[in-house]
Amino acid sequence: MSDVPEPHTGWTFVTNTYRIEPGKILRHPAEAGLTVASLLSLLVRDEAGRGTPRDGYRRDGAV
Repeated sequence: MSDVPEPHTGWTFVTNTYRIEPGKILRHPAEAGLTVASLLSLLVRDEAGRGTPRDGYRRDGAV
């Protein structure tokens, strides 16, 4: 049984890094002609319009 590796006892952190290309055109036909920047802008406006979540905690960490 010497070929069996030792059990893992520590933490492993995996960092995913993404590069955003704001001018990239979205591929799905429903978003034809829209850019990544326009999608992100829409998501930011939607998030801002939601206000404080029902649980009472704001997404920016403030109470």
